[in-house]
Amino acid sequence: MLSVPLCASADTVALNPNHPQRYTVVRGDTLWGISTRFLEDPWQWAKVWTINPQIKNPDLIYPGDVIALSYVHGKPELILLRNKTLAPLPGGASVAASAESTESMSPAAGAGPSSGLTVVKLEPQVRSEPLNQAIPTISPSVIGPFLTRPLIVSRAELHRDPYIVKGLDSHVVLGTASKCYARGMGPHPAHYYDIYRPAKPLRNPDSGELLGYQAQYLGRARLLRAGNPAKLVIISARQEIFAGDRLVAAPRVRTPLPYYFPHPPGRMVHGRIVLEPNNVADVGPLTVVAVDIGSHDGMKDGDVLRILHPGTRSVDPVTRKYYRTPDESAGLLMVFRVFDKVSYALIMSATGPVDIGDKVTSP
Repeated sequence: MLSVPLCASADTVALNPNHPQRYTVVRGDTLWGISTRFLEDPWQWAKVWTINPQIKNPDLIYPGDVIALSYVHGKPELILLRNKTLAPLPGGASVAASAESTESMSPAAGAGPSSGLTVVKLEPQVRSEPLNQAIPTISPSVIGPFLTRPLIVSRAELHRDPYIVKGLDSHVVLGTASKCYARGMGPHPAHYYDIYRPAKPLRNPDSGELLGYQAQYLGRARLLRAGNPAKLVIISARQEIFAGDRLVAAPRVRTPLPYYFPHPPGRMVHGRIVLEPNNVADVGPLTVVAVDIGSHDGMKDGDVLRILHPGTRSVDPVTRKYYRTPDESAGLLMVFRVFDKVSYALIMSATGPVDIGDKVTSP
């Protein structure tokens, strides 16, 4: 069993008042969603999860696993049921349970009222269910496109990446199936390249420091012949492609979705939301944003930050003097891809619209 006491202390993890006694994981669940069922603050999941080396992949949760809430000596515990572990029930009884099999119970021979005992015979019944795909922490459909593309590039990367010099047959505008030449690939070029165009520069809203350039994804190309220039064919194009557009080596196969472990940053951090890459009108839950803190500031995948609406400068109606209202909590976001000075994060919850320029800080 994997169990972690939620003891009363300065680091107490508060349970959701409407928490279930147990929950069976199903396909489509996310770790964040499950932690929300049990905890008031889902980002505190790491505090109630202890690695048990006796369980295969103890840091992963699979469809069919059961997460149960039990009490030992009056204190609550979260228990992962897998591989015929025993599930304590609130009344002190136990029942055999498994994420990979179920047990059916039938009276054994000789049992009955005359014996004074109730004997239960356990007859295992195998339930087949593939468990090779752990549930993700957050929705793959939302963050998938942001995991393999060159979304933020530094000034150094911008000048180092190869670039398209011209289309074959004097084509100026390139699209799907267009062939082109490119330079700067070096002696060992990749088989596939993502094509991007540097968009607007990202700057720290307080200091004005250049954080990098948003990369506008244009399409993908395949190498036909190495050289300088090299010859490529564009195999997909989202927008028109021109000479001068940049290339970055792309993975040939789909990269598996990382498994994030939601947790607070290792140190106190402060930053701001500087970008909404998809340019949507309403920034809210399940929207991807960029914050102006990255690996340079110690950020890691899975870091959870609190969103704060900055206070405003107002006039006191009585004294007629200026005062400032305090920052107000506006939601939570979780970092899922870290660059040098910028990180991409997914807004997990919000009390209202989130604005570019809102503050972020350790929760």
